[in-house]
Amino acid sequence: MPDGPTVRRRRRTAAARLPLAVARADAILAAGPAQMEWWSDRLGGRFGLPLLPVPFGIPERSPPADRTDIPGVPPDWAVVLWWGGVWPWLDLDTLLGARALLPERGVSVVVPTARRPGGDGPDLGTSELAAACRRHRLRPPQVVPLEHWVPYAERHLVLNRAAVVAALHRPGTEAVLSFRTRALDALWAGVPLLLTEGGEVARTARARGWGAVVPPADPRAAAAALEVLLGERAQERCRAALAASRPAWTWPKLAEPLVQVLPTLPVVRRRSLIGAAMGAARALLAPGRWEETP
Repeated sequence: MPDGPTVRRRRRTAAARLPLAVARADAILAAGPAQMEWWSDRLGGRFGLPLLPVPFGIPERSPPADRTDIPGVPPDWAVVLWWGGVWPWLDLDTLLGARALLPERGVSVVVPTARRPGGDGPDLGTSELAAACRRHRLRPPQVVPLEHWVPYAERHLVLNRAAVVAALHRPGTEAVLSFRTRALDALWAGVPLLLTEGGEVARTARARGWGAVVPPADPRAAAAALEVLLGERAQERCRAALAASRPAWTWPKLAEPLVQVLPTLPVVRRRSLIGAAMGAARALLAPGRWEETP
């Protein structure tokens, strides 16, 4: 994520609040080994506080088989779906660069641009997407905005139209600790994944054969991976691997550690908030400007 005064201020505030959260927690949920290690280093002496591996899960039921046409996508073109928002730490630009390297391919990169319910606006509007496409000399239907909001209960209609779901990110701390929940919709729907190296989902996808994992900010590697993933053999192989993995990632299965520990909570005595609150106040009120490098 690009650095700046706002980002540094948020980091400082989050770091100051962390001891308050740990002091009052009865258990901590973490998604993957990297998050488990991160939390272990920050428990502040609360020995015995349950640290539970509970990553994001998927529904027990497979998605319905029906799908929808996406306006602007030719019926005989494949869809590479950018599923979700475009946050600063994510990397849509590399996907667009990869699409530009496949000029003869009948494939549409579909990017949601609709306003999020309850949000201030879209993460990336249609005009911003158009500007990004011009930089890469892409035009419809090579890239198509998904301009209507897809309700959660209807997400399978779009996922079932996709040949690949892409979730690319920039390198950084966020990538190391990340757990790409958007990718689990692809697991649920059985759609091959294109991911960037870094984070638990990418490691699992590579090990389980869910799709392709490429280096960060490498359009050529992403283009080569798409060429493979869009082929019939890779589609069959990846979809079979996703189907085999699906039962282990359902919510009832993944929530077992939490379900087992719930009857025993709280068994660890909660620490007083006084010390943590004073520490947070000192961190927030310490001399210095927000713009200083942390």
